[in-house]
Amino acid sequence: MAVKPRLDADARKAASEFFDKQVRRIYLVWVLGIAAGAIEVQLDKVSYAGISFSINSVAKLQGLIYCVVVLMYFATIGMAAVMMLQFITLERDMLRRCVYRALGKKKTLLGFTPAQHKAVRVGAITYLIATRIILGIAFAIPLAHIVLLQQPTLLSGLDLVFHTHSILPDGRINLASPALFGITVLQVTLWTMVLYRLIGRDYPGVWSAATGVSIPSIGSFALIDSYARGIPFNEAIGRVILAQMLVYILWVFPTAIGTPFLLWQDARLAYYRYKLRRIKEKQGKSGEQGDQESS
Repeated sequence: MAVKPRLDADARKAASEFFDKQVRRIYLVWVLGIAAGAIEVQLDKVSYAGISFSINSVAKLQGLIYCVVVLMYFATIGMAAVMMLQFITLERDMLRRCVYRALGKKKTLLGFTPAQHKAVRVGAITYLIATRIILGIAFAIPLAHIVLLQQPTLLSGLDLVFHTHSILPDGRINLASPALFGITVLQVTLWTMVLYRLIGRDYPGVWSAATGVSIPSIGSFALIDSYARGIPFNEAIGRVILAQMLVYILWVFPTAIGTPFLLWQDARLAYYRYKLRRIKEKQGKSGEQGDQESS
């Protein structure tokens, strides 16, 4: 009997509502950050719950708002991971909607020829890919704008939070800043995920896939980073290598932790199979001896 995944309509409904609200909040806070920079808002003195503070720099205020947006992204992705571990994903609902759209006016598969089944499958896959692309772009627009186009402003907000120094007096970015390294780790992680989707699925295991994807990821991202920042390649590749090493460790860490337990489990199964085989051999020998005595 096949084991079916857990179905929970209420959980899927709650997950959809949560993601819709999170996306609306992300866009709202993002627009507030853009507006704060456009009208040059400054907080000279703000008091809340007996605490007074002031932010007299437009870039720092806007960067702080962008930090909130990035944190909201992390919270949304974290909740998505938790819900995927606890409940069935929303993939089945999306697939059903795509198949429904691909059927056209006739909302049934009865009486379809193999060629018509194939046409419906191609149409459903096309709708599914287009839906994923549109939703992914809509979800990533604020993050891409902040991390790629407003990175100095974001670094100003991170400096305000973590007391780092990412912006030099002449306005250039300090390449040795811890905040910049954190952003580089995020960018390298996303770039590694893209390369894995393109070239990493054909590798047989986690270790080979992580190694095979990380090597081209280092060279390609370092080249892109050096061109985007206008710095020499050798200045970019050191930071990218460190970021890729961290991504590699996080990638293979679950496998490295679980491998000893899996080997122990395989050894136990092999031992039990060996004992079962020995028992069957003894039973076979005793049966042969009984047949000989009876004859």
